[in-house]
Amino acid sequence: MQSFAEGLRLELRPFGVDVLASAPGPTQSGFARRAGMKIGASAPTARVVARETLDVLGRRAIARPGWLSKILEASLSLLPRAGRVRMLGKVMRGMTHG
Repeated sequence: MQSFAEGLRLELRPFGVDVLASAPGPTQSGFARRAGMKIGASAPTARVVARETLDVLGRRAIARPGWLSKILEASLSLLPRAGRVRMLGKVMRGMTHG
């Protein structure tokens, strides 16, 4: 999704269209409860995610609202793609009940 947003942003810029992908990570939105997942109380609210995402509109192609998404990005950035996928899979499994 990130690469897609970055590519679209470049292609559509001449037409006055901005593209922004938001990668917030865990968010207090009610989705986790319905999906049977555990989200820590420190996860940002949907309002915070929306505000921090819109704050970068027109400046970047990717927004990473919330401190957890920034930490995940920084800690995984040195791994090859397969390693990032494996680690994020472990994080997601750790969020599910059971």
